Amino acid sequence: MKDLQQFEFWLAKLQKTINKKWSFSSQGSIFRKVYNRKLEEAYLKQDQAKKKKKIRWDKIDIESAPYKEIHERFSKINSKIYDHFFKQQEKTEERLREIAKNLNVPQTNDWIEARRVHVSSYSSQGFGAAKYAKGNCENFCQKAIFYGLKTKIEEENGGKHIDKWGIDYGLEFVTYINTDALGLRILEFKEELDLREWMKSCWRNGSNPRVYSPFLPYGLEEKLGIDFFGNDVINQKIICYKQ
Repeated sequence: MKDLQQFEFWLAKLQKTINKKWSFSSQGSIFRKVYNRKLEEAYLKQDQAKKKKKIRWDKIDIESAPYKEIHERFSKINSKIYDHFFKQQEKTEERLREIAKNLNVPQTNDWIEARRVHVSSYSSQGFGAAKYAKGNCENFCQKAIFYGLKTKIEEENGGKHIDKWGIDYGLEFVTYINTDALGLRILEFKEELDLREWMKSCWRNGSNPRVYSPFLPYGLEEKLGIDFFGNDVINQKIICYKQ
């Protein structure tokens, strides 16, 4: 119970940090208003006659004087504040991962939506877009199953959006898990499956893992001892016989 209370405390702290970060970067923030006002003052100082006209922000070139100095000064301040928020967020997330190690993901009799993947997210795969969208959900399910949860994937179609090639981009795949909202967050901070098991899951579903993670080096499957069908290939040797 103590670990669960700590998890909820740090989860609330994480959300507070994220809200502050987005509030700081929004167009209506005090920082943004001060920045815009300084640019406006510099713009009007160039020509007093412009005071009667509406300011054309598209005419302000921040790479030229006097705007460049203002932009650079505010950019440095912006970077420092953002770095502070990101470091705070990283520390909080690390703390949540540590606490999540000692927690079990609660199971319920009801289903909760855990992931929704739109086919258009993989439009670069052409006719394979639906396969990769569903594969994304299937790979996510592997983690939930590993931690003792039940999963199901359902198809939803928000309307026909068929392109000239006959690909329906209105299709979505939705993953449901038998837990509650808090359980979903605990699962989020649970340790991920190792790279080898994740790649096996991808190939087992007929998906190339490099579509999901383009920076995976080629030849990694051989080093990890798996084939392109998601099977283990350890100490396998090809023997050639001379006739």
